[in-house]
Amino acid sequence: MERTPRDVERDFKEIHIEKTWAVLGERFSFNLKAWKQDFSVYCKNQTRNISEPQAFSEFGKKKIEPLLNTILKREQYHPTWANLMRWIAKRK
Repeated sequence: MERTPRDVERDFKEIHIEKTWAVLGERFSFNLKAWKQDFSVYCKNQTRNISEPQAFSEFGKKKIEPLLNTILKREQYHPTWANLMRWIAKRK
């Protein structure tokens, strides 16, 4: 899996996770309750100790980015998830 860009890794904090969920709910009509539950399960199944923002980054890259790229008619490997995280972190 592709690594999260350093600027996103540095700037994206726990507070941005809720902002990201809000954007996904508002713009793409995500079922936030179900997605948050999936993320919670993903976090619990991590074998190594990683931060919540890092887990969210990995979860989004694996589970959400493919859906967004399909919805937005983008190439499979377009960095939509990293770009969304960057936009939210800078927007504060």
